[in-house]
Amino acid sequence: MTALFLGAYVLLQIAIAAWAARGTKTDEDYLVAGRTLGVWPIAFSVFATWFAAETVIATSAEVAADGLAGARVEPFGYALGLVVLGTFIAFRLRSEGHMTLASFLGSRFGPHVEVAAALFTAMSATVWAAAQLSALAVILSEATGLGTGLMLIVSTGIVLTYAWVGGLKGDVVTDVLQGGVIILVLLILLVLVFREAGGVGGAFSAIPEGSLSMKKEGEGWLTRIELWSLPILGTIVSQEVIARTLGARSPEVARRGTLLGAGLFLLVGMIPVTLGLIGPGLGLELADGDGFFTSLAKTLLPAWLYVIIAGAMVSAILSSVDSALLAVSAVATENVLAKLRPETNGKARLVMARTVSACAAVAALAVAAGGDSIRAIVLTGEGIVGLLVIPVLVGLLMPKGGRIPILMALATSLALTAWLDWIAGVPGAFLYALAGGAAAFALGHIALRFRASPSQPAEHPEVKE
Repeated sequence: MTALFLGAYVLLQIAIAAWAARGTKTDEDYLVAGRTLGVWPIAFSVFATWFAAETVIATSAEVAADGLAGARVEPFGYALGLVVLGTFIAFRLRSEGHMTLASFLGSRFGPHVEVAAALFTAMSATVWAAAQLSALAVILSEATGLGTGLMLIVSTGIVLTYAWVGGLKGDVVTDVLQGGVIILVLLILLVLVFREAGGVGGAFSAIPEGSLSMKKEGEGWLTRIELWSLPILGTIVSQEVIARTLGARSPEVARRGTLLGAGLFLLVGMIPVTLGLIGPGLGLELADGDGFFTSLAKTLLPAWLYVIIAGAMVSAILSSVDSALLAVSAVATENVLAKLRPETNGKARLVMARTVSACAAVAALAVAAGGDSIRAIVLTGEGIVGLLVIPVLVGLLMPKGGRIPILMALATSLALTAWLDWIAGVPGAFLYALAGGAAAFALGHIALRFRASPSQPAEHPEVKE
């Protein structure tokens, strides 16, 4: 029964997305919704995009295991990142009319940096999509009793179809609908948890001692800084959420919608935090790790309501993974393929964008099949895209920067990430990579200043050095 309902729910969501996107004719319609979005659609879409599966599944599990320290990445870190994005970046990017963050960097530093930024974005978004596929497979496996490996393949087929027919316009419409559903069912589950604990007072008095600390036992200061910096810096350079701001009908709408979305994300994000704090003290047999939330919901909710919350979680995942696939599609189409084939029109680019989305879904499946935890996959993606913070800050704040120093920074930071994080597993690898990238940029910038003379022409007339 649960599996049948989920199947019907998914088909309904795909149908709504297809209906909302029925007027899609160009790549601009598909990738930035024709720049027609208002404040509240952007707010709900930002919320739904960032309120992904790991916000509920991974955060509640980490808070159950580590107390409030498990909430540093979500909701606190990501909410702060959204505030920074809305306050300082969204207005600027929308006012300049860019299609992607890589387009902004290309206008500032030239085509080589644009392609490099597109590569970083595509890698990160593919990893992010893999995390959402893993979460969707967990939910479908719990609902059907079938293996997660099979459900991972099924999940890929679902999100591929959803992304193909909907685009950003379809995604935003379903975001508004599913955002309301998921808020409602999470509130119902929270009420049932309070009732199970004997009231609000009994629930909070049962929280284990030490669970309200924001520090994890045995954790070094470098790890703490990295845990905060990854979600904050990763958010302000994330194409998935930036696409929402670029789809706004004006720069001010982009700013206000992002800030409202940040507030909504933090408010609703405190529900899984509360569930993680209270759940372990209820005396129930609950699963450990990523299975904590689904086991809690299945234990306390009536069967029909569990089906609804499972459907709402599926909706949240579809929104997030669609955003990730659209991010890959946007940078590949607008910043790479369109440069190789500038003669293509909007309709031809639409076909290219949809094809790239499908290829990205298959690549995400390969990453998800690696078997890492949902949170580990997410932080890997943030560690990649977060490296773009150096060129973005230089582009926003400095009157001069230069193509070569920026490329040096990106190459150095990526090499350090591969060595220190992916190979050696060094704590604080992201911070070391950022520091190395900043040092490389500074050295390159100084070297160019010493080389330059008033009589020498700029390396690229359109790029300030």
